[in-house]
Amino acid sequence: MQIRYLTIGVLLGTLPWSAYATTLEEAMNIAEKSHPELSMSILDNKAAQAQLTSQSAYNYNPELSLEYQDRKDNAGVHGTDYYIGLSQGIEIAGKQGYREQAAQAGLQLSENYTESLRQQLSIGAARAFVELFLAKQALKVRMQQAESLKVLSF
Repeated sequence: MQIRYLTIGVLLGTLPWSAYATTLEEAMNIAEKSHPELSMSILDNKAAQAQLTSQSAYNYNPELSLEYQDRKDNAGVHGTDYYIGLSQGIEIAGKQGYREQAAQAGLQLSENYTESLRQQLSIGAARAFVELFLAKQALKVRMQQAESLKVLSF
Protein backbone atom coordinates (compact mmCIF):
# COMPACT_ATOMS: atom_id res chain seq x y z
CA MET A 1 0.00 0.00 0.00
CA GLN A 2 2.87 2.37 0.75
CA ILE A 3 4.33 1.53 -2.64
CA ARG A 4 1.09 2.71 -4.22
CA TYR A 5 1.36 6.08 -2.40
CA LEU A 6 4.98 6.36 -3.45
CA THR A 7 4.11 5.59 -7.07
CA ILE A 8 1.29 8.14 -7.18
CA GLY A 9 3.49 10.71 -5.45
CA VAL A 10 6.31 10.15 -7.92
CA LEU A 11 3.88 10.44 -10.83
CA LEU A 12 2.40 13.65 -9.50
CA GLY A 13 5.82 15.12 -8.76
CA THR A 14 7.46 14.25 -12.07
CA LEU A 15 4.73 14.97 -14.59
CA PRO A 16 5.56 17.76 -17.04
CA TRP A 17 4.47 21.33 -16.41
CA SER A 18 1.39 20.73 -18.54
CA ALA A 19 0.12 18.47 -15.76
CA TYR A 20 -0.55 21.59 -13.71
CA ALA A 21 -3.36 22.65 -16.03
CA THR A 22 -6.53 23.30 -14.04
CA THR A 23 -9.00 22.64 -16.85
CA LEU A 24 -9.18 20.21 -19.72
CA GLU A 25 -9.22 23.04 -22.25
CA GLU A 26 -6.09 24.55 -20.70
CA ALA A 27 -4.31 21.17 -20.88
CA MET A 28 -5.22 20.86 -24.56
CA ASN A 29 -4.00 24.40 -25.32
CA ILE A 30 -0.72 23.79 -23.52
CA ALA A 31 -0.20 20.57 -25.45
CA GLU A 32 -0.82 22.32 -28.77
CA LYS A 33 1.46 25.25 -28.00
CA SER A 34 4.36 23.21 -26.71
CA HIS A 35 4.49 20.30 -29.15
CA PRO A 36 7.46 20.65 -31.56
CA GLU A 37 6.01 18.43 -34.29
CA LEU A 38 2.91 20.61 -34.46
CA SER A 39 5.09 23.72 -34.76
CA MET A 40 6.98 22.09 -37.64
CA SER A 41 3.72 21.10 -39.30
CA ILE A 42 2.46 24.68 -39.12
CA LEU A 43 5.69 25.85 -40.75
CA ASP A 44 5.19 23.21 -43.45
CA ASN A 45 1.74 24.72 -44.08
CA LYS A 46 3.33 28.13 -44.59
CA ALA A 47 5.91 26.64 -46.96
CA ALA A 48 3.16 24.88 -48.94
CA GLN A 49 1.23 28.15 -49.15
CA ALA A 50 4.35 29.92 -50.44
CA GLN A 51 4.83 27.14 -53.00
CA LEU A 52 1.25 27.61 -54.18
CA THR A 53 1.78 31.36 -54.52
CA SER A 54 4.99 30.75 -56.43
CA GLN A 55 3.38 28.24 -58.80
CA SER A 56 0.44 30.56 -59.43
CA ALA A 57 2.73 33.30 -60.71
CA TYR A 58 3.92 33.33 -64.31
CA ASN A 59 7.49 32.06 -64.07
CA TYR A 60 8.87 32.89 -67.48
CA ASN A 61 10.31 36.30 -68.15
CA PRO A 62 11.88 37.21 -71.47
CA GLU A 63 15.60 36.48 -71.64
CA LEU A 64 17.99 38.78 -73.41
CA SER A 65 21.38 37.47 -74.45
CA LEU A 66 24.41 39.12 -76.01
CA GLU A 67 26.92 37.00 -77.91
CA TYR A 68 29.98 37.84 -79.85
CA GLN A 69 32.04 35.95 -82.37
CA ASP A 70 35.51 36.61 -83.69
CA ARG A 71 35.78 36.55 -87.45
CA LYS A 72 38.52 36.67 -89.98
CA ASP A 73 37.74 37.47 -93.55
CA ASN A 74 39.64 36.31 -96.64
CA ALA A 75 41.77 39.43 -96.62
CA GLY A 76 43.08 38.56 -93.15
CA VAL A 77 41.19 41.32 -91.40
CA HIS A 78 40.07 40.40 -87.92
CA GLY A 79 36.77 41.63 -86.56
CA THR A 80 34.07 40.87 -84.05
CA ASP A 81 30.42 40.26 -84.74
CA TYR A 82 27.80 40.83 -82.04
CA TYR A 83 24.46 39.07 -81.77
CA ILE A 84 21.55 40.00 -79.60
CA GLY A 85 19.04 37.27 -78.78
CA LEU A 86 15.62 37.49 -77.21
CA SER A 87 13.70 34.42 -76.05
CA GLN A 88 10.39 33.90 -74.31
CA GLY A 89 9.15 30.61 -72.89
CA ILE A 90 5.52 29.80 -73.54
CA GLU A 91 3.67 27.12 -71.62
CA ILE A 92 1.21 25.01 -73.52
CA ALA A 93 -1.24 22.27 -72.65
CA GLY A 94 -2.14 23.70 -69.24
CA LYS A 95 1.24 23.20 -67.55
CA GLN A 96 0.76 26.15 -65.23
CA GLY A 97 -2.66 24.87 -64.18
CA TYR A 98 -1.20 21.45 -63.41
CA ARG A 99 1.56 23.03 -61.33
CA GLU A 100 -1.03 25.04 -59.41
CA GLN A 101 -3.16 21.94 -58.83
CA ALA A 102 -0.13 20.00 -57.54
CA ALA A 103 0.79 22.86 -55.19
CA GLN A 104 -2.84 23.11 -54.00
CA ALA A 105 -2.88 19.36 -53.30
CA GLY A 106 0.39 19.70 -51.37
CA LEU A 107 -1.10 22.51 -49.28
CA GLN A 108 -4.26 20.51 -48.60
CA LEU A 109 -2.20 17.49 -47.56
CA SER A 110 -0.11 19.60 -45.21
CA GLU A 111 -3.18 21.23 -43.66
CA ASN A 112 -4.88 17.84 -43.20
CA TYR A 113 -1.79 16.45 -41.48
CA THR A 114 -1.66 19.47 -39.15
CA GLU A 115 -5.33 19.08 -38.23
CA SER A 116 -4.89 15.34 -37.65
CA LEU A 117 -1.90 16.04 -35.41
CA ARG A 118 -3.92 18.67 -33.50
CA GLN A 119 -6.70 16.18 -32.89
CA GLN A 120 -4.25 13.50 -31.74
CA LEU A 121 -2.65 15.97 -29.34
CA SER A 122 -6.02 17.01 -27.98
CA ILE A 123 -7.02 13.40 -27.42
CA GLY A 124 -3.70 12.65 -25.74
CA ALA A 125 -3.95 15.74 -23.53
CA ALA A 126 -7.54 14.88 -22.58
CA ARG A 127 -6.56 11.30 -21.76
CA ALA A 128 -3.59 12.44 -19.65
CA PHE A 129 -5.69 15.07 -17.89
CA VAL A 130 -8.41 12.55 -16.99
CA GLU A 131 -5.84 9.97 -15.85
CA LEU A 132 -4.17 12.58 -13.67
CA PHE A 133 -7.52 13.67 -12.25
CA LEU A 134 -8.42 10.06 -11.44
CA ALA A 135 -5.01 9.47 -9.89
CA LYS A 136 -5.44 12.55 -7.68
CA GLN A 137 -8.90 11.35 -6.64
CA ALA A 138 -7.55 7.89 -5.86
CA LEU A 139 -4.78 9.45 -3.81
CA LYS A 140 -7.32 11.51 -1.83
CA VAL A 141 -9.41 8.41 -1.15
CA ARG A 142 -6.34 6.44 -0.05
CA MET A 143 -5.24 9.28 2.22
CA GLN A 144 -8.71 9.41 3.78
CA GLN A 145 -8.65 5.65 4.25
CA ALA A 146 -5.24 5.87 5.89
CA GLU A 147 -6.50 8.57 8.26
CA SER A 148 -9.58 6.51 9.08
CA LEU A 149 -7.43 3.49 9.82
CA LYS A 150 -5.20 5.56 12.09
CA VAL A 151 -8.20 6.81 14.02
CA LEU A 152 -9.72 3.34 14.30
CA SER A 153 -6.46 1.72 15.38
CA PHE A 154 -6.13 3.90 18.52
